[in-house]
Amino acid sequence: MAPGRAVLQFNLGNALDAAGDVIAAEGCFRAATALAPDLGAAHTHLGNLLRRLDRPSEALEAYRRALYLAPFDRGARYNIGTALLDLGRPAEALAHFEQATEGEAHVAAFASRAEALLRLGHKAEALEWFRIALRHRPDDHAARFGEGVCLLARGDYAAGWEGFEARFAMPNAPRLPLEGRRLTQGDLAGIAGKHVVLMAEQGFGDTIQFCRYAPMLRALGARVTLLVQPLLVRLLDGLADAVIPIGEAVGNADFVCPLMSLPFVFSTTLDTIPPPAPLVRPAGEMGTKRRVGLAWSGNPAHVMDHLRSIPLAVLAPLLVVPGIEWHAVQNRADLPLPEGLRWHGEALADFADTAALIDGLDLVITVDTSIAHLAASMGRPTWVLLAANADYRWLEDRDDSPWYSAARLWRQEGAGWQGVVARVGAALAAWR
Repeated sequence: MAPGRAVLQFNLGNALDAAGDVIAAEGCFRAATALAPDLGAAHTHLGNLLRRLDRPSEALEAYRRALYLAPFDRGARYNIGTALLDLGRPAEALAHFEQATEGEAHVAAFASRAEALLRLGHKAEALEWFRIALRHRPDDHAARFGEGVCLLARGDYAAGWEGFEARFAMPNAPRLPLEGRRLTQGDLAGIAGKHVVLMAEQGFGDTIQFCRYAPMLRALGARVTLLVQPLLVRLLDGLADAVIPIGEAVGNADFVCPLMSLPFVFSTTLDTIPPPAPLVRPAGEMGTKRRVGLAWSGNPAHVMDHLRSIPLAVLAPLLVVPGIEWHAVQNRADLPLPEGLRWHGEALADFADTAALIDGLDLVITVDTSIAHLAASMGRPTWVLLAANADYRWLEDRDDSPWYSAARLWRQEGAGWQGVVARVGAALAAWR
């Protein structure tokens, strides 16, 4: 071993990391751990770097080595938990966060413990730990955001939307397509004649759900531009004075506002949720048989997609219910599809095409993805299959949605989807 040289490599790695040369920094940290395998700080800094480079498996290995060298270090426990969260293993992460928050607690672990609980669906306990985190660190924006999500899930919109705004102060804040003066609650009284740009912030479903506020701003006299994902431009045509794909110039604006901040701006409560926006609905074909659309998977890049999407084989019992003509209402699938499920594929070039298909259906059965928001916004009967740990927007312990009168929620009970599929199949057989 060469501890002196190891420390030099470690210090050089820190300097290179601070200068933004992460490749060279990684090499130095690895050299330090090779020269002095018992230099715990080098393993920790290597793990931190690897996490930032989105290499959580390697980060976990480095953090475990650091814990081996200091088995009672609560900071090392915390680091392991963060890597496990990155890997989508919240139950394992929680065990480490629990140890990190005992005795002389590692303060950063309070909010992380809450995040693990939230991902596991234990929202009440998560809320408690987010609040513990905030008592220790009132400016912990991630904890404030997590508290907001928990409050929204239980229907406490007055406090929940305010906490939800903390997402923009977090280190991994959503990237917005346009900067400018943010629209606030106090701006609504004088909004007439002002140009407001509303910006898509996250997924397709989020845009569809919250674009309902654009007509409300126009009703107050504002000139509204919607800046949205290109695949939604045709669908949302007419909701604003202009609907423009992200990346195109919008001109000068008096105010900008992310779509998901509009419930906060309008002080939305459960009793004041506006109806869905009237979307473009090209005429769809009508048939004599009952026509049902099916969407079984969402965006695979979503952090919770493994909970939301359902293997098509699990839904196979629905496809044998007699008297139904089945249509796939998504354009991503592993082919071939089961017999009896009609595939529209590349004909669904954007969401306006999908809306035309849905317009000719009698019912849509879908997992928690953009199709749920689209079909329910159109007023089509929509059955949404929800994981036990459902997203905050579907609230808790109810089978309806204040956001969509056309939606019926089917919640997972325990592990697996078979119970949901059995209940949906029975209801489908009796449906007329």
